[in-house]
Amino acid sequence: MDEQVNLSKERNMEQSDIGAHDVLGKKLATHRCSIHPSIDLSIFCRKCNKLICPVCLTQEHQQHTMCDIETIHHEKLGILTNKNHIITNEFMPFFSEENSKLDKILVTHQKHCEKMKLNIMEQDRKLKEEITKQTNTLLQTFENALHSTEEDVNNRKSKLENKLSVLKNNHETIDQVQKSDDIRKICKTADDMLDYVNNENISSAPLPRNNEKYKEGDINTEIISTLIGLLQPITLPDTAEVQFKVLKSFVTDLNAIGKVTSGEKTRIKNSTSSVLREIDLNDELLVLGETNNIKVRDMTVNNSGDLFLAIDNKPKIKMVKNGEKEINDFHQFPIPWIDKPQVPVALHCYRNDQIIAGTVEKGTSMDTVPDNVKRQIVCLSEDTTT
Repeated sequence: MDEQVNLSKERNMEQSDIGAHDVLGKKLATHRCSIHPSIDLSIFCRKCNKLICPVCLTQEHQQHTMCDIETIHHEKLGILTNKNHIITNEFMPFFSEENSKLDKILVTHQKHCEKMKLNIMEQDRKLKEEITKQTNTLLQTFENALHSTEEDVNNRKSKLENKLSVLKNNHETIDQVQKSDDIRKICKTADDMLDYVNNENISSAPLPRNNEKYKEGDINTEIISTLIGLLQPITLPDTAEVQFKVLKSFVTDLNAIGKVTSGEKTRIKNSTSSVLREIDLNDELLVLGETNNIKVRDMTVNNSGDLFLAIDNKPKIKMVKNGEKEINDFHQFPIPWIDKPQVPVALHCYRNDQIIAGTVEKGTSMDTVPDNVKRQIVCLSEDTTT
């Protein structure tokens, strides 16, 4: 039987047993075998992953690997402790963060929707304001037309009233003269009335009929929707915050670090004084080398580890070859006979064999650059060809 059954009592398992030893002394409850009810389950079959009794062992599990209850109890407690650690320290923080992200994205949507609603209401206000403006213009047009017609009609009526007054006077004069016995007065009045009637025009004058008619605008839903605005699908920006962790910090006696470059070597420059340092940032900040009396405006490193320096207010770029200490000229900008030369103020390694330099006229204050100051972007290759 010992040769057929591999019954092991392993004590040390690869699974974490943190906290498992705290309950090893606990008395475990006994369970009866469902196949052999009179016998306790006292053996664990690793292949079948279940508890069995000694009788089951001899019948179905002879070629399987076994262990005792104490061993499997210890192992399973270790698994529980390990997985509880993962659940507590990995899963729960992760899903809590996911839940927080959902809350944040909901707030983002709420703010976005409120903003869009305000924009629509503002557009609605502007459209209503413009419609009211156009409506008032149309209404005022008819007010002006009516006022003009009233003036014309009143002017004509005034003239007609004057004529009627003259006609009434003439009528009364004729009545009086007809009753008179003064022949000279009759003749004079008759001649006057003859001239008046012959010279008076009684044709009708055209009435003021010119006006304007209001024609309703085309209330087209497509036009209205275009005026109000259209909706376009967008994807809201990611609101997740990237958390940076400080791995290590170093103290330097430089009062202000203007630039840091890092390739095979790390270099820093001072932004207020003329100091360029080569440093090591492993366990502590170690100064490997220092160059004084060189005021560097900007610097960059190519893939080969060569260092390029823009010297403050100087029309040249200097270079330190990788593995060397000597600072040599890399490029001299032309010095025109009438204009000011260009000086580099920014350097960027575009490709391994190309350096891009941003330049301005020498002596230019970078705080406020006038519009008439010439500025350039210069691309230089390793052979300093512009």
